[in-house]
Amino acid sequence: MSMVRATCAAVLAATIAAAAAGQAPQTPPASVPAGPAQGPPVFKGGIDQVVIDVVVTDADGRVVPGLTAADFELLDDGKPQPLATFTEVALPLAPRAAGGVAPRPGDVRTNRRVAEGRTYVLLLDDFFVLPGRTPAVKRVAHDFVDRYVQPGDLVAVVTTSGLADGSQPFTEDMALVKAAIDRFLGKKGKSSTVEKIEAAYRAREQDPMRQRRGATNTFNRDAAAPEVNSIDAEHFERARAALRTVEGVAESMSRVSGKRKAVILVSEGVDVPIRAGDSADLSQDVAAIMSASARANVTIYALDPRGLHGMGDEKMEIRALPSDNTIGSGNEMAELAREQRVSADMLRALADGTGGVAAIDTNSLDRALDRIAAESSHYYLAGYPLPDGKRDGRVRAIEVRVKRPGLHVSVRKGYATSDRRDAKADLPKGLRPELDALLKRPLPTEGLPLAVHAVALPVAKDNVAVTIEIGSNAIGFAPKGDKVFNALDVAILPVDGLGKTHGLAQGHPQLTLSEAVADAVLAHGLRLSHRLTLAPGDYQLRIVVREANGGASGSVICDLSVPDLGKPGLFMTPILTSSSGASAIPSAYTDEVLMRALGGPATTQRSFASDETLSAYAELMDAGAKESRDVDILTIVRDADGRDVVKSPQPKANQSVAPGQSFAYAVDLPLKALAPGRYTLRVEARASGLAEPLARELAFDVRSASP
Repeated sequence: MSMVRATCAAVLAATIAAAAAGQAPQTPPASVPAGPAQGPPVFKGGIDQVVIDVVVTDADGRVVPGLTAADFELLDDGKPQPLATFTEVALPLAPRAAGGVAPRPGDVRTNRRVAEGRTYVLLLDDFFVLPGRTPAVKRVAHDFVDRYVQPGDLVAVVTTSGLADGSQPFTEDMALVKAAIDRFLGKKGKSSTVEKIEAAYRAREQDPMRQRRGATNTFNRDAAAPEVNSIDAEHFERARAALRTVEGVAESMSRVSGKRKAVILVSEGVDVPIRAGDSADLSQDVAAIMSASARANVTIYALDPRGLHGMGDEKMEIRALPSDNTIGSGNEMAELAREQRVSADMLRALADGTGGVAAIDTNSLDRALDRIAAESSHYYLAGYPLPDGKRDGRVRAIEVRVKRPGLHVSVRKGYATSDRRDAKADLPKGLRPELDALLKRPLPTEGLPLAVHAVALPVAKDNVAVTIEIGSNAIGFAPKGDKVFNALDVAILPVDGLGKTHGLAQGHPQLTLSEAVADAVLAHGLRLSHRLTLAPGDYQLRIVVREANGGASGSVICDLSVPDLGKPGLFMTPILTSSSGASAIPSAYTDEVLMRALGGPATTQRSFASDETLSAYAELMDAGAKESRDVDILTIVRDADGRDVVKSPQPKANQSVAPGQSFAYAVDLPLKALAPGRYTLRVEARASGLAEPLARELAFDVRSASP
């Protein structure tokens, strides 16, 4: 593999000097205060205490800040309960105007501010959305992502059919979320009312004399509405499958504690009445959703994409059919209204029972989206001891009252305690139970501060390079005799888009840290490097590090795309970085290949002192090429205002490699000429046949050097 390394010192200095006359130094953006509380408290619900989130609004629907525990009265099955924990959670929220764009995440995943982000599940009901209303569902989902999702928020996408190609696990990358939204397709069949009219129409075609012989119409003006047990079996099973998916989503969130969890259900509603005792009985399925949502402290918001037009599409289908006396009797519209009422009742039941709201009969869902974002950004977390300590599985009612007049409380209606402890799962061989529990959580876990960068490289074996860095002053060292030591357990679990795990890459055997490295690890943290082999596809890497002496632990979830290099086309890896100061972080394991390529260890650091040199590295391949075509590379450095402060071209960067072989590009950027502030490094690769250049970007900060 060939590598071209460029030093941009001269170009950088000249560009900065030319621009300095008309530019003020760039400074990093000021941080936004989070409000009266800096995120949720650290306590765990579901075992020894009940944890609920409470939203308080005024008469105009605005969230009310500044309340204290003394302002609330909480009752469990009608009995007052003392609050053991209480905090106000106020997260910064800056909605964007229509046409805004969702924030782009950095290339490094961390668990350092998990509590400061919101958690959303976009549950798109493909079973109960007509194909013609697919664009409306996509529109509202995109609108929520582009206008309301904030940096650090985690979003997942699920469809009620459970098809993997329509899902996206929790991620900060809204490009992945929007791609999943774009794959949505409504699969709802025709209205049962329309189906019955069409059946009558077909019967008339087959027997024109039917009405003359006194045959009964499909709809009779004097007949009562059809009973629920007349519902088509396939329709009923779809209804049950959809509700079980809602239950499963709520259940999956039970491992996430200490924060509000919002499920945004976009659905026309299940048009099967919630009635016990009929052959088509969904009451137990709805009760299961309430129980799972109560255990997991999940709030469901239901959005109906039909708007004020309601069953308009269905009515148009009816109008397309004959309206003479041979088909229909006039109560078709009443039947459609009944279908809409039943489906709306289902949406309201799911929302009201979990402390959410249902937006129905409106052509604008903006107000509902505003409310979802506001209530997910400002709420109160309260915890109280489990009454009597009984875990009997019974659903218990919760009532929360606020003592100040004129205020409204939104809270789940109850909770259910599990009547058993979590069953022991089958563990991968050699994996400690504590690591297994962390790997199963759908969200990153705070604790031991971790930062992770994963890159797929164009090699056959060990094609994924993972860099893990643990923060300074995080790892403790316990006495052992006359010495101090610690040990770390590390595990990496790749999960593909189908939810299938690809073996357990237990990063290293238990790593022992000796007294000799204690001071350096405490001062600078610790770096771990690992390689694993994965087939082409999209993955999430679940990465866990735990102090073996019973100390802190943490987990990170990292999105990763492994390209199929068997497909022709130009490919470029994400940018890896090092710096002249990166070696200050001790490395327990190093990646020698990347060390040589970067001139130093790969790092997750994205903030550098102005007296450092930033080294960037990427690998490229013109996959499948039989003849060589020139690939020109352009390095660009842009400041926070989007102005180019560096432009450094490298023509024919692949001239020394055979067609179809990989080649590397590296650049060294002395930072002393850059004013402190935020910058973007952009690497563009241009080749014949490409309308647009292939590009990768890296955001980084320059800070003043220490005196």
